[in-house]
Amino acid sequence: MLSLLTQRLALRASPFPVTAGVRARVLPVTMSLTRTLITPSRVAFAAAKTGATDDVKPKKTLRKTAATAEKKATNTKKTAAKATKPKKTESKKAVPKPKKKAPEPKLTLLTIKVPKDKQPPKRPTSPYFIFLAERRKQLSLKATSMTEAQEISRRLAQEWKALSDEQKQLYIERHQALLPEYEKALKEYADNTDPTLIKAWDKQRKAKGKFGVPADARPRAEPTGYAKFVREFFKTYTPSGDFNSAIMKSQATMTAAAARWRSMSAEEKARYNH
Repeated sequence: MLSLLTQRLALRASPFPVTAGVRARVLPVTMSLTRTLITPSRVAFAAAKTGATDDVKPKKTLRKTAATAEKKATNTKKTAAKATKPKKTESKKAVPKPKKKAPEPKLTLLTIKVPKDKQPPKRPTSPYFIFLAERRKQLSLKATSMTEAQEISRRLAQEWKALSDEQKQLYIERHQALLPEYEKALKEYADNTDPTLIKAWDKQRKAKGKFGVPADARPRAEPTGYAKFVREFFKTYTPSGDFNSAIMKSQATMTAAAARWRSMSAEEKARYNH
């Protein structure tokens, strides 16, 4: 080591320039040294280390940079997704649907309401009830309880039974005197009332087990041409033969009328169809 150091010192201290050949011989020896007292390895290779540091980054730093970049990209995607996501519209309160009305019940003859002024006139009071009304008025009988009313009715019923036929006839005649006015009212009712209401009232009364509309007040259908012909035929035709009863005679007349109707032409039937 001392000989090498001596050479180096001699070269630096020499006033004469050192030739290139000398440098060539000395320099390789100097560069091959790993450690000297004058220039330590840290100084000798400082420039090389600095260059390597600039060009190559540590793996840890690269990983950190990549993770940061990936995180930024993820945040960017989330921000873009939030921006493109449609805003939730405020849900409006559901308007309740109108309730469907229950279908109206179908009207039938049993469900039609017949007004009081469209109901048939009441029948005239019977002879017995005329007697009851008269006796109650004469005796000023007024029941204050059901038992008392039943007792009064029982008592008056016994009086009615005790009357003679002549005495009862007085009340029968009073009843018959009311019939013409009643029949007139029935006719007016049948002529001025809707037939549907008459049929409805009749059906509703019978459904309750009561008397229906009197026959005179029921709407009558227009008789057919055949019915008109038969009525006329009965007035002019007399069947031949002996009949034991009126029913047999009537049946024979009906048979003859049917045969005559079938043999008539369309022009002859037209007279009865109008």
